[in-house]
Amino acid sequence: MPKYWKEVLTGFVPVLLIFMAFVGINIFPVIIAAGMIGALLQSEGAWLPQRFTESTPERALAALPSDGTRLLLDPLGDPIGAISLVGPVVIAVGPEGGFEPDETDRMLDAGFRRVALAGGILRMETAAIVALGVVRAQLAVTPLRGST
Repeated sequence: MPKYWKEVLTGFVPVLLIFMAFVGINIFPVIIAAGMIGALLQSEGAWLPQRFTESTPERALAALPSDGTRLLLDPLGDPIGAISLVGPVVIAVGPEGGFEPDETDRMLDAGFRRVALAGGILRMETAAIVALGVVRAQLAVTPLRGST
């Protein structure tokens, strides 16, 4: 895996949210893992991010890196492109209906900043890809230039 990709996305941590507990099943990590494997096969040479075991919000917040930028995707946030980023960048992506208010409060208390993507509310998978693309572009990490 090229170094510039390692700096941008190294892992995926599924977090059990209130909605998932209410529904009673959690196939989300399986769906995401299948999508990651499909994308890997289609790209013919990319790499698969490390998938961590399912976690509670409390454990996920406690395991965050102490430095860097924490972004919470929220349609009411500041435009993501206007935010100054410092790596490592952690992006919290919730379901299309958004996080529950207490989940949002916990993330804000942990130093996350609300940021919005242009174009309204996207599917969770699409929002994650768009946010990652913006982060890569903002950090200007390329194989030739490195981090700027």
